[in-house]
Amino acid sequence: MFDLRNLPNLQNAGCWSDSPRSYIHDTQCVIYRGPDQRFSGHEICFASAEDALLIVDVTDKSSPQKLSRTSYAGFGYVHQGWLTEDHHYMVMDDEADEFTHGINTRTYLWNVSDLTAPKMFSIYEHPTRATDHNQYIRDQLVYQSNYRAGLHILDVSRIAAGELREVGFFDIVPETDQSGFDGAWGNYPFFPSGTVVVSGINQGLYVLKPTQGPIAALCKPGPQRLCFQGSRFLVDVGWRNPATGETGMGTVLRRGSNFGVFSLGSGNADVLVRINKSGPAIDLLYGQLTGLQFWIGVTDVKKRSTKRFYGGPGTCGGVQTISTSLAAAESWTPDASPQLGSIADAHGDRGTCKAGATTLCLHDHRFKAELTWRDPFRGVSGKARATRISDDSGSFAFKNANGLDVAVKALESDERIRIVWGSLTAFGYTLQVTDTLSGAVKTYVNPAGVFCGGVDEDGF
Repeated sequence: MFDLRNLPNLQNAGCWSDSPRSYIHDTQCVIYRGPDQRFSGHEICFASAEDALLIVDVTDKSSPQKLSRTSYAGFGYVHQGWLTEDHHYMVMDDEADEFTHGINTRTYLWNVSDLTAPKMFSIYEHPTRATDHNQYIRDQLVYQSNYRAGLHILDVSRIAAGELREVGFFDIVPETDQSGFDGAWGNYPFFPSGTVVVSGINQGLYVLKPTQGPIAALCKPGPQRLCFQGSRFLVDVGWRNPATGETGMGTVLRRGSNFGVFSLGSGNADVLVRINKSGPAIDLLYGQLTGLQFWIGVTDVKKRSTKRFYGGPGTCGGVQTISTSLAAAESWTPDASPQLGSIADAHGDRGTCKAGATTLCLHDHRFKAELTWRDPFRGVSGKARATRISDDSGSFAFKNANGLDVAVKALESDERIRIVWGSLTAFGYTLQVTDTLSGAVKTYVNPAGVFCGGVDEDGF
């Protein structure tokens, strides 16, 4: 602590540390006017102390008094926090929990009405996995610098109920929201004009003027997320290789107004999703072409709540109803099953397949894939429209409005080519795959009423 009253002569006013863990990253000190009447008018410091919230009474600079030190389960690096203007609550960020624990961005809400026994009572989970860094509160709004997710502005008026509500954002790294140290580092929202400045690590200075009045929270589509139903629902996919422990976020390979295809690090189609609305119900349909563990996250950006649906070895997709009161995220179920297979770098001889409106060519044009379908309710049938996704994967659509109904890929593993397909439909269909080098043909039939995909382990 330094006395600044006789500048330029800087005077040391006092010092304090909490041994043996004396490290403190960031501190907000105030003349306290909160609900704990024992300390009214005292100078109180709220410190982010790496593993805990530390509260110190520094009224007497020569003899500071520690009031409390409080940690919480799952901390990574307690970085910075800011008090609400009534000094009743505190919002805090943890700079390492996203990449340490593989979770989405979190804002921790503390009740500090008792300075000797503060309680972390709620967590606000953001729809991204960006690292969070600095935040400040002004006029019932918290302005957060969340690295690659940019500046986020949230309403704290209902913090007593454990709720925050996003009312605005400005993303200075729109191509990704992954964790890591790039993007919005800090911000300053205290200009009388209402202007907010944001500093980007590699992007420079942004001078922003927030839109007046409340802003509806909307999903932002990106390389790792899809937005559906008027940007009401955000869909992303996370994955885990049970054999190696490696994890990651799925990358969008193809998207439409109500469907999308994710790659789980392979570069090919691995997970298919579609959002269907029927009356008041909104359903998530998903199919898989992978043996990795994965989850599909569906976030209602208006309710700021997320539900996760899990798949992996031995599963084949399904239908889940999305409600407006989505449950909290679950955790991984351990699974020792090996991954389905990986794509080899060398494809071998080039085939003679020629792509067409209803023909997919896979694996360096070696395999020709075609699909016919039948609607069991109306009795109509046809040949599915083909769309290339990558050299080893593609999709079929029965109707233009659907965009995608079945996806297929060829996996080279153990000196064989396995054929894997995933489905977003319960229509009857027949998938035929021809090896243009050998002339061998495989036919895979999905009976009407069956919602699943499959794997041909023998393959070619």
